[in-house]
Formats: sequence, C-alpha cells, structure tokens
Amino acid sequence: MKNYHKKILFLIFLLFFNSKNIFASHIIGGDINLKNIAGNKFTLKLDLYFDALNGNLDAFDSVIVIKIRRKSDNKYIEQFSVKHAQTDTIPTEAGVCSFIKFKTVKHSYSKIITLTNSLYNSAGGFYISWDRCCRNSIIGNISNSSYVSSVFYVELPPLTTVNSSPQFANPTKTVYGCLTTAQTYDFSATDADGDSLVYSIDVPNEFLDTLSTGNNLLTKINLLNRFSKNYILPSNPVISINSATGIVSLTPSEIGVFVLAIKCEEYRKGQYLGCAFREYQLISSNCFTANTSPKLLYLDPLTNKITPTLAGLNFDIYERNCITVVGIDTLGQQLKLEFVLNNSYYSKYYTSTLTVNPTFATTTKLKDTVYFEVYVDRCIYSSKSKDSTYIFDFLLINNNNCSKPDSTTKKLVVPSKTSDVPIPFLSVNLSESVTYPVAVNDTLEIEYITSIDGVSNIYFSYNPSWKIKNSVLINLPNLKKGILTLTPDCYDIGSENTIYISAQNNLIGQCYYSNNNNIVNKNIKYKVTEANATSPKITTNLVNDNITQQVHIGDTLKFNYFVKTSPSYTSTTLSLYTNLNTPDFYKRTNKDYIESSFLYVPTCEDMQQIDNNIYINSNFYHCRNGYKFDDKVINIKILPKNENTIIEVFDPKSNLYSNNNEFKELNQNKKNCFKFKAKSSILDTDLKPEIVFNNSIAKNGFSIWPSSYNFKSKSDSCIFELCIDACSEIINSAFEISLPYNSSCMSLIKTPTKVKLEAMDDSIKIEVSNIITPNGDGKNDVFVIDNFPEDNCLEKFSYFEVYNRWGTKICTINQRPIFWNPENVTDGIYYYVLKYTKRSVKGWIEILR
Repeated sequence: MKNYHKKILFLIFLLFFNSKNIFASHIIGGDINLKNIAGNKFTLKLDLYFDALNGNLDAFDSVIVIKIRRKSDNKYIEQFSVKHAQTDTIPTEAGVCSFIKFKTVKHSYSKIITLTNSLYNSAGGFYISWDRCCRNSIIGNISNSSYVSSVFYVELPPLTTVNSSPQFANPTKTVYGCLTTAQTYDFSATDADGDSLVYSIDVPNEFLDTLSTGNNLLTKINLLNRFSKNYILPSNPVISINSATGIVSLTPSEIGVFVLAIKCEEYRKGQYLGCAFREYQLISSNCFTANTSPKLLYLDPLTNKITPTLAGLNFDIYERNCITVVGIDTLGQQLKLEFVLNNSYYSKYYTSTLTVNPTFATTTKLKDTVYFEVYVDRCIYSSKSKDSTYIFDFLLINNNNCSKPDSTTKKLVVPSKTSDVPIPFLSVNLSESVTYPVAVNDTLEIEYITSIDGVSNIYFSYNPSWKIKNSVLINLPNLKKGILTLTPDCYDIGSENTIYISAQNNLIGQCYYSNNNNIVNKNIKYKVTEANATSPKITTNLVNDNITQQVHIGDTLKFNYFVKTSPSYTSTTLSLYTNLNTPDFYKRTNKDYIESSFLYVPTCEDMQQIDNNIYINSNFYHCRNGYKFDDKVINIKILPKNENTIIEVFDPKSNLYSNNNEFKELNQNKKNCFKFKAKSSILDTDLKPEIVFNNSIAKNGFSIWPSSYNFKSKSDSCIFELCIDACSEIINSAFEISLPYNSSCMSLIKTPTKVKLEAMDDSIKIEVSNIITPNGDGKNDVFVIDNFPEDNCLEKFSYFEVYNRWGTKICTINQRPIFWNPENVTDGIYYYVLKYTKRSVKGWIEILR
C-alpha cells in the first residue's frame, strides 16, 4: 500500500477536562477485519482507538464478544469471545497553541476462528459486528448522542467464495483540524485478494437493541436535521472523498466534534463481495498563532447601548444589583471575566454574594460580542457607614491565545447610598402590663402580627422552649401572623414567668449597619395556678352497671366507658382488666376526657370460669395532691344458648323434602334406602344422626351415610342417606330420626322426625335416545340428558364427556341438564361417560345427518 500521510481527528472535546460529567467511554473510532488463513480458517481482528487521557478507564474491555448475523434477515448465526492482544500508542501532532490535550492508544483484539460451511451458505452473505455503548454527549451531528452505541462492521460473502475483507491502514500520528483551513485525510485500505476497492462517506451504524442473541436490527444513527449522508459534518466546501484512493477533503466551518463512517466496498471481476467500515469522530478547533487582546466594554442599563465607560450607576446595599460587562474578540475565542473589589479578592471568597454568569463564553464568529452578568448581592461590602463606594477592577482574559492568554483590564467606580433600615411593626393581643393566670395543662394563646416594608423575622424565647408552639397563620414577604401556644406543667406553679417576643428586620446582622430602632419587643407575663383536686368518676352507657350483666353464649356484650378530668390534672389514665378472652386496655393522656369501648362474644371456655368480672380503673395525678383513683367492677354471667336442628325427609313421588311425618310403605324383601336433609345452627361440631325405635336408640338393621357432619354456617345443609336392611324389624314400624348434640354450654338437643318410606332404588338409571340427527330441522338436533337422580352426600354429579372412536375427548360439560350440540363434528359413532362421585355411566351416540 502507498505510504500516505495519515491524518486522523479524534473525539476529545473535554468540557475543560471534567471527565466525570461525560458518560461515554471515549472510543474514538475503529474497524473489524477478517483475513483468510486457509480453507475455512480466518483471523478475526478488531482495532479500537481510545482516548487514554480523558477516557473512562473502567470502559476498557479485556474480552469482547463479536457476533455474526445473516444479511437477508439479521438472523443471529454465532458469536466469538475475542481477547485483548496488544496496546499501541499513537503519536500526537498538536495544532499550534491548541488548549486540548489527549493521548491516543490503539487496542487490538485478535482470534483465529473456524467457520462452518453449513452455517455460511446464504447467497446474500453475512456481516460481523461489535457494538459498544455509548457515545460522547457533545457530538455535534447526532441526535441524543449519549444514548447511541458505536458499531464496528464488516461484511463477508458465503464460504463458497474465499475472501479476506479490506484492511484499513494504521494511523501513524494524531493531528488536529484547524477551522477554515483546507485539509485532507487518508482513509485508504489494502486487500489481500487484490480485489477492486471503492470508497464512500456513510452514516455510522447502531443497533436498536443489544441482546446477546436474537434478530438484532442494524440501522443508521439519527443525524440532526441539518445533517445528512451528503453533508455529514460542517465543511465549506462540502466534505468529499476520492472513491478510488480513499482521500477525504474538507474545510471545517464550525468548531466541534462530529462523527462519520468510511465505507470501503470490494469487487471481484465486477461482482460485489462485501464492504468494510471504519468509524471516526473528528474535532475541529481554532489554531491561532498570535495574541489578540479582547475588548472590554459595558452595557448601559438606561440606553441599552454598549459603551466604554459607565456613569450614573448607583448601588443600593439592600438590593441585588447587576453590571453587564461586554467582551469582543475574534472567532472561536474562550473568554473569562474576573474582578477585584475594593483592592481585595473579595469575589474569590464570597461567591454567594458576588457571581459572574456565565463563567466562560466562547465567540462563534469574527468580532463576536459576548455578555457577562456580574451580580452584586445586597450587603456585599462591610462598611460601618451606610454610604459606600464600590471599586471594581475587571479582568477579561482570552484563554485561547498562544503562547499565553492575553487580557484587558478596566476600572469601574460605583457609589452606593441607602436610607435607614425600615422599622418592623409588631402587635400582640395581650397587654404587657398584666400578669395572666394559666392553670397546669391549660393553654395560654398569644396572637401576634408583624409587618415591614421588606422582610422581617419573628422570634420568641422561653425556657424551656419546647413548651411553646408557634402556629403560623399568614406568612408573606411583608406580613406574618400567627399564634404562640404555651402549655405549662407542675414545675411552673407559683412563680411569675415571661414570654419574650421580638420582630427584627432580617437585613440586620447581614449588612453590618443597624440601630436600636430596628428591633421591636413585646414581653407577656403569666403565672401558673392549680385548681383543687377531685376524685375521678368512671361511667358507662349501660342501663345499670351495678347489676350483673347476663349474656348468652354467642351473643355480644358491648358498652362504652369513659372518665372526665380537668386541666388541673397533669396526667390521667384509664385501664380495663378482665379474665375473659378479650384484650386489656390502657390509655394515658393529658386531655380532659377519655373514652373507650368494650366488645366481647363469650364462648364455652368462658362459661367454665367461676368469676367473670370486668375491672375498670382510672387515676389522676394532681400537682399538689398526688394521685386520685376510681374503680368500677362489672359482673358478667354467661348463660347457655339452646340451638336446634331441622330434619326433612325426601319424598320420591313429589321430588321434595318435607317434615310432615307422613308414613309410607317400605319393601320388606330388599334393602331400602331414602334420603333426608338436615340443617343446624350448631356450628363447628360433628353431629351424628340417630335412629330411635321403640323409645330407644336402634343399633342394628340399618346404615347412615355420612356417619356425621360438621356444619360451618347457618345456611349450610347436608343430605344423609339411610339404608334399612331387608326384613329389618323397623321396616313396618314407626321410628324417629334425630340429630343430637350435647355440650357443657348447651342443652341436649334431639329434633325427631317420624318416617315410614317406600324402598328407593339406589342405582343410576339414564334413559336417552342414542341416535341424533343434527340437520337443523329442530327435531332431535341435540343430545339431551335431563332425567338425573338427585345428588346426595355419597354420590354427586361430576361431569359429562364425549369421545370419538379413537379415544380423543371432544366435549366436556360440567352442569346439568346435558345439552350437546354436535354441529362441529362429523357423522359416526361417539361414546360418552356420565361421571358421579363413585360411579360412572357409559353409553354411545350415533350422529346421522
């Protein structure tokens, strides 16, 4: 390859070396190369150019992952982990007097890989890429550049064509591009196969996402509106490239950092093979060789014109003042304004009261004008008199000049005058000549209003200060209104105390000029008293809390209890204790009224208690008289509560449950079964059905299923099945069914029902038509089962399912009656299953149309 002079511009716009504010890794550029060794073996290499002086060292990758995808659909093929192989330093050729300093290194990653023919046989070819987030935020031709990744990219044909990608030349030194100066850059490449190379300027690539695998979409970055592929960066004339040599020509027309890509396409005998990309970030700056002194002027606030001198300006030390300093310099100069006040570097130590905005300003055109706002806060000068003179020595510095910055100085004298500090107004609703009595735990309220032609502060003092609360009602720049609240305790009794209230102009203490008339004080005196102590009295809302309160098991006992106190008591407590299964209560307060409620539902366990009482206690603490007590005891008697059950027998003729005790005949020659339904208000206890025959509990000749049942709610019910053996002696005799329950807190319960019933066949019989004709004539179109036996505790309907002749389930119905419309199935034989809890009924269905 010809030995061209290499000129490469790199991204280094440092925001004056404050790298912690730049979120990018400072990747300057790079490219990928794939070189064929023999057969399907290749050397995969990536060269990465990096700013080692200002870049983020943590962004260096010791291992990178390079991926290969198919061009036709971006399908992920495979990826390779490539280790860092070598680091080289690129010599720096700085522009004359350039203030930008950096060090460029080249990180090389390399690995020998083997590609498989079966994976790389697509006629459209493939591409190799590596992406890294993110770019620098100051790039001038990309939208949202700090969120856009850098992508290095090369294409390869299918493996049926042996090929090496073009290899861009390594740069020998780093140079700067000077503004308005024509220059060229060599982006040429060599090809190991001797293929023809064609160069063009292109828009850099990015990925829409960065997943490690999958169909990631390679796309072009979004340029700012004024840029395009044909105008990739500011240049006059427009940037161009020699398609045969790769030489780029441009004349930078703007200062800044810009990114572009060089595309190198390779052709063999006129046939396109692929392309390689090299991406770069270029910087253009001023390259002055001689000093130029900036001009320092002022902006007259009255005429709004620029003037070399400023007269008639006065400062008020109680206001914020402003001076506009104007700087004029040539193109691309960075100007900074400093000043000395009254022969001292006051501005360097009191930046909160003396500020310059902006800190730096850069000219963007010839003889450009930049403006600095110098804000002089009130009270800036520590004069002991109210009139002062401010002397500013302004220094305008040109930091771009070489070999050293040049500057211009100018003195400005500003007189200041001000009137006396306004005196605040303060009023309170209480008189200073009266001592106000206030009881312990009572409150003394003082309403105050303060105003001033400016801003004032309100202060109050009392020891201890935590006894006073300040509630601000109105808080405006020239008006404050609020209420001070004092709540004394026992320690304040007897002595006379004072609350000190003052309003003060808030400029006092800041401007170092005040007089005794700037503060207004109000002093309110008070004396703490104590009322005579009385005993507390506990009351309830019970009709008569002196008698024993009766409550049944499961019922609710509820009442409120409370105690009234007075401000003379410093502490009041109300407590409740009981041996019942309910929480105790304790509350302490300084208020004059305490109330709580008692809620309790007794259980059988509480009925076993010998003494069921509720103890309520209250005590007051009085500063002088100590504690005063009151007690109340409420006696509780817990009574049992009778419950009942309801039993109804099923009549198969009427298909209803009834408790009318009607006698019916049973079959003596076979086992007889019938059902009865039970409901009970006795909950969470197993109830066992019994048969009473000849006034005694029957032991043999029958069975009941289930043997017991636990009712969980008042609406719960259970269907029992009673089966009587053939020739049993109770068949032709009256007998009773009862559901007894007995406990320590309820009486014995037996709710009998006399019955004599016909025998009931316990088999499941289904009578249906097995042939249906779903032809839409409204006759025999659907398969119907509606003659179901009723569910009981032992057997319940589960589901109905239909299968084809290959055993595939085609329908499931979970509710009765069954209506199956076979409109979506073909003619033929199908099989069904009717499932109960323990038994199943199977059959067949033929569909004819």
